[in-house]
Amino acid sequence: MHALSRPRWVTGPFRSSPATWLLGLFTLTLLWDLGGLDMAVMRAIGTPRGFALQDSWWLSRVLHDGLRQAMTGGWLLLCAWACWPGLQMPRRERWTVVALATLSLLVVNLVKNTSLTSCPWDLQAFGGPARWVSHWAWGVADGGPGRCFPGGHASSGFAFIGLCLPWLDAPPGTPHRPRATGLRWLAAVLFVGLLAGAVQTLRGAHFPSHTLWTLLISAGVSWAGWRLAQPWLTPSKSARPAPAVGEADHPPRRPRPTHLLAVLRPLLMPMACMLAVLWLSRAGLAWWQADRIAQAQAAPLVWWEGLRFDAVLMGLAWVLPATLTPWMRHPPAQPARVGCLPARVRRHRPAACGLHGTGAPRPSCCSTTAGPTTSSWSTWATRRKWAAR
Repeated sequence: MHALSRPRWVTGPFRSSPATWLLGLFTLTLLWDLGGLDMAVMRAIGTPRGFALQDSWWLSRVLHDGLRQAMTGGWLLLCAWACWPGLQMPRRERWTVVALATLSLLVVNLVKNTSLTSCPWDLQAFGGPARWVSHWAWGVADGGPGRCFPGGHASSGFAFIGLCLPWLDAPPGTPHRPRATGLRWLAAVLFVGLLAGAVQTLRGAHFPSHTLWTLLISAGVSWAGWRLAQPWLTPSKSARPAPAVGEADHPPRRPRPTHLLAVLRPLLMPMACMLAVLWLSRAGLAWWQADRIAQAQAAPLVWWEGLRFDAVLMGLAWVLPATLTPWMRHPPAQPARVGCLPARVRRHRPAACGLHGTGAPRPSCCSTTAGPTTSSWSTWATRRKWAAR
């Protein structure tokens, strides 16, 4: 091997495997925790009186609340992409990406709601009541409210990391897909997730390690789920049955919907997905603030007012289901070709295309090379019989 040539592990499958990237991310996260860099970073940002950027309008309103709402809309667009007909990527793969994004969000929020680790702005070093306890000390409370590990806001971006897997780890038997597309999706997801994590770190809401662990959990859940779904995503090798005689010229068309639910399907499915997301987020918030809601006896108000808000929001977002109108579009029926004769009859007996002076119009297919249809021979025999009279 030449001295300047790259080793095989740089260009081989070891480099391109998502499992390798996941292992490298796990190693980086462990090294960060072992180095104790969290408190060093937070002391450089905050003071004993707190964090100056905690209530910043740009960080709290735009890059926190606004980004979270934008990523909720991104999840709805992801559902619309999974439902969209006629795309090159199989619908199974698209729905798998949606399921992995949803599962990543649920796992991160489940771990966060059961964690005893408090946020940096709750620590005594920054004016709070809690003492610092490592998140590795499972089951040890720090005297604060907890529920801060890992970063929930960063999961709104990292949960979409499964978008890159159809290109970076395509199922066996699928056509070639450019890896550059998957790398672009990966870069976009990492940018949004790291931006969300950096915002929370500057506000004093999360340590940098919380963002790394959110990325590790989301990537691990997405990759493991994608690998488990490989048998379901692999295209079937069974050959498609050959069409019967006369069916090649007339491919079957999708029947026009006749009942009301089929007609309203493009509108009802996005609305149902949006309603499910809103109710799941409200249920998670109610679980998180269960003590305060029970103390104020506001549970009925939360659910009924939330339902009214959902109705208003779906009315304002009615334009989103309108993007799915291709489901309601049906091509006009094509008239059947009658009177077309077989190609070899038109080639050897041109006179057969006419009716020998009867004044009937010649079929349009007599001047083309159209293939035979089911009624070609019977039509030709009928014309020959009328021509002989």
